[in-house]
Amino acid sequence: MLLLLLLSSSGMLHSFPYGIQRTLSALPFLDVSMQARVNAEASMNWRFEMWEWALDDREHFIQDKVFGDGFSRDISIVKANIYEEAYNLSQDQSSFAWNGLWHSGPISTIQTLGYVGLSLYLILSVIGMTYAWIVSRIYRNHKYKLGILYVSTVYFIKPLTFLLIFGDSTTISMDIISLAIIKVLFSCAKKEGLYVSLHIRKEYMPLIIRKTEAKPQPAAAPAISA
Repeated sequence: MLLLLLLSSSGMLHSFPYGIQRTLSALPFLDVSMQARVNAEASMNWRFEMWEWALDDREHFIQDKVFGDGFSRDISIVKANIYEEAYNLSQDQSSFAWNGLWHSGPISTIQTLGYVGLSLYLILSVIGMTYAWIVSRIYRNHKYKLGILYVSTVYFIKPLTFLLIFGDSTTISMDIISLAIIKVLFSCAKKEGLYVSLHIRKEYMPLIIRKTEAKPQPAAAPAISA
C-alpha cells in the first residue's frame, strides 16, 4: 500500500496498463487517469443495477431464491444465445441477466443454490479458511512448505475474491476439492503428531509464558561471608 501511495504521488500510476488503473480506481486516494476512473464507476453501476434485478421479485430472473433454480438453463435462452453468436449481435444488460452472468459470486450462488446454498458455502469457507491457516503454520518448516503454502494461500484468498470481487457458483466444486486436500494434510499432521488439538492437551500454557519460562535463569552470585 505504501508503494502504491508513492507511485500515486509521483504520477507514475498513469503509465500503468489501463486495466490495472481501472482496478486501482476503487481506491479513491490513488491518482489514476480520469478515463479509467469514470469507466470503472460506470462498470460498477452497471453491475449494481443487474444485482438489483436479481434480488427483485418483480423481475423473475431468479424464480426460487431460497433453494435456487439449479444449474439447468431454459432452452429458449440457449437458442437466443446461439442466434446472437451466429449473427455477431451485441449482448445487452438484460441478456447477461437472463444468462446468469451476474459478475458476482453471491448472486450467482443464489440463482443456482439459493440462500440455503450460499449459507452453506459461507460456513464451509470459514471452516476451510481456518484449516488453511492451521495447515500453513504446521508445515511452515516442512521441506514441501512452498507447495503446501501455495495450496493454503489459494484457498484462503479464494472465498474473499468470490464474495468481494468476482465469482461463479460453478467454481464451488473446485473449492471443495481444495478443501479436501487441505483436510488430508491436516489429518496427516495430526497422525504424525505435528498438531495436537487444544482440548486434548494435558496442560495449556500461552506461548509467550512458555518462552519466558524456557529462558535459563542466571546463576545467583555466591554470598560473601563476613
